[in-house]
Amino acid sequence: ISKVATPSITIATDKATVECETDGATIFVKVNDAGYAEYTGAVDVVSDDVVKAYATLTGSLDSAEATKTVE
Repeated sequence: ISKVATPSITIATDKATVECETDGATIFVKVNDAGYAEYTGAVDVVSDDVVKAYATLTGSLDSAEATKTVE
């Protein structure tokens, strides 16, 4: 069983965007202590927020969790 690629988190202009190299993967994202939600587009962030993301794909193992702190 293959594992989904760990998502990459990019911060720019108070927005966090998340991408995954695994085709067809569903990305889940959360900011700080909020619960995970399906990623549908850039997420609003402010300084010191902690963004976390992971990805899933049917028939594969979930990705590792990616973490990035907003500067």
